[in-house]
Amino acid sequence: MQPKLMSGLRGGLLAATVMGLLGSVSVSSSAVAQTPSDVATQATKEALESWHDSVRHLAPPTTGCFEANYPSTVWKSVACSAGTLKARPAPKFKKAISANGMDLYTVGGGNDYAVKTASLTSLANMWFPEATGLTSEQSGGAQSGAGSNGSNLYTLQGNTQLQVNSVGCTQYGYTSCAAWEQFVYGTGVTSTGESGAFIQTWIFIPGGENCPAGFQATPYGASPELSTGCVTNSNIAITPAEPATNLAHMGIVATATAGGNDVITYTYDGKAYSVSQPDSTVQLAKWWNTTEFNVFGDGGAGEAQFTAGSSGATVKVRVGVDDGSTAAPTCLGSYGTTGETNNFTLGNCTATAGSASARPAINFTETLP
Repeated sequence: MQPKLMSGLRGGLLAATVMGLLGSVSVSSSAVAQTPSDVATQATKEALESWHDSVRHLAPPTTGCFEANYPSTVWKSVACSAGTLKARPAPKFKKAISANGMDLYTVGGGNDYAVKTASLTSLANMWFPEATGLTSEQSGGAQSGAGSNGSNLYTLQGNTQLQVNSVGCTQYGYTSCAAWEQFVYGTGVTSTGESGAFIQTWIFIPGGENCPAGFQATPYGASPELSTGCVTNSNIAITPAEPATNLAHMGIVATATAGGNDVITYTYDGKAYSVSQPDSTVQLAKWWNTTEFNVFGDGGAGEAQFTAGSSGATVKVRVGVDDGSTAAPTCLGSYGTTGETNNFTLGNCTATAGSASARPAINFTETLP
């Protein structure tokens, strides 16, 4: 995970844009019947949304850990975590038969939605437009050594498809393999209890093969043909530990650039944190076309167990994508490439085409009684 420094000029231009929003909101028709306090609140919300969109598009392309503070889009270098990554979001496997008849285990088959683009995905903007009625969260059921159980432990995950025989894993010389990448924000994800954003990358290879240099072997043992998971992590951009009940303030953006970097940018209100790794790790920009996003347990197949108030809880999820077109993407149902879960009930999913003010996206709702 490693980002880039933006010019002060862009920060100044954004500040001017923000001031324009603040100055113009008082003349809008919707503000006529509002109190000065309502107008100021709406202006601040619109200004933050504009800043979020700008800073997400200006992610640092260089290595390291960075942060930016509203209203500036200038990325400032900060120290990466010295702690060992503790959480290990796990894949969810289901048995599948490949085109050549070989018995393989590939991820998928979860109970979630994912967005699939007609062309390669270069950016996924993932957030919760609304989250109401949530009162607490606890991660439970995590496997020892790969995740934790406890209050306010959770991950936001943007997960790619598991790509069998992708260029990203065949580049290491394997004849049968699969690649997978996760863009993650999590609380308490390091051995020293820090929260942060990072990228986790997996290659699944036949049993008996050695992992590439820089990857750690994680045996799965479920199939003689494909039983070893090889995992590596980017640096960790350290962030505050935000309560899971504040989902409506959180979002992550994932980008992949061929010959450049894969970048995660995590935003919370007026702060942004970013880190990257070389796209050459698994050549993500050459095969990424499907993205799952949600809030999940801490790792190790754990579950984020939320509680709701007396009127229940509603969480809205939106995943906007860039694939070089404005065409509406596909919303895949009964899908999911992570082993972690939450205890929401899914509603319907809709896909929308892009416009001058919004990128193509899927939208869905999940609820608690």
